Amino acid sequence: MSQRVTIRKARQADVGAVVELWKEFMDFHKAMDPVFTRRRGSHKAFAEYLRKDYIGGDLRRAWVAQAGQEVMGFCMAVIEDYPPVVVLKRYGQLEVLAVAKRWRGKGVGEKLLKRARRWFCEKGMSRVEVRCLTANELAVDFYAKLGFRPYLKTCFLELQQSDCKV
Repeated sequence: MSQRVTIRKARQADVGAVVELWKEFMDFHKAMDPVFTRRRGSHKAFAEYLRKDYIGGDLRRAWVAQAGQEVMGFCMAVIEDYPPVVVLKRYGQLEVLAVAKRWRGKGVGEKLLKRARRWFCEKGMSRVEVRCLTANELAVDFYAKLGFRPYLKTCFLELQQSDCKV
């Protein structure tokens, strides 16, 4: 990586660049599972979601990785509540961590995650969770390398018409 990468809070002016990275992120995952197929106009809904909930939010935050004028990655994080039946009340959820294809493997994701971890600590969190597609070996290996361990497995069932008959 020849340019210096900086990690900073996302600003309104970053929304367009982040949306383009999000589209690449979604399309990358769509190749592994069609549930990630973007709806028509979904980029507009994502942009609004980012603007309203993550830029300047108290319990939601977004950061961008930038070198020069290029935004090459972004991260979105949120503080979530556990159900009121367990001792731990809140945890940090890493919602999205995306790095442009040409920047992967160059430490950008690690820098974004480091910044999110610092924010979680500032918010008093002692636990961070992340969900990644098991078919996405790149993500599974990335998070394992950084100390994340599996603890839940999400299973799914695609319902057929015959399942829905009363």
